[in-house]
Amino acid sequence: MSNKIVTFGEVIMRLSPPGNRTMKQSHEMEFFFGGTELNVASSLATMGCNVRHISSVSDDFVGESALSFC
Repeated sequence: MSNKIVTFGEVIMRLSPPGNRTMKQSHEMEFFFGGTELNVASSLATMGCNVRHISSVSDDFVGESALSFC
């Protein structure tokens, strides 16, 4: 029997201006996806654990980007 870990929670998109600038100082934004539960699931999967993450994402380019990132 293999152990399975299931996490659930929102997937969050973080917007960050590059180069440690403030939003007022930058004309560009980088985006990253994460969230506490997703980060834990990713770390456990990297260590070889059998992990599934349950969440809901929007049915648009933001949701598609989140799914392709994870």
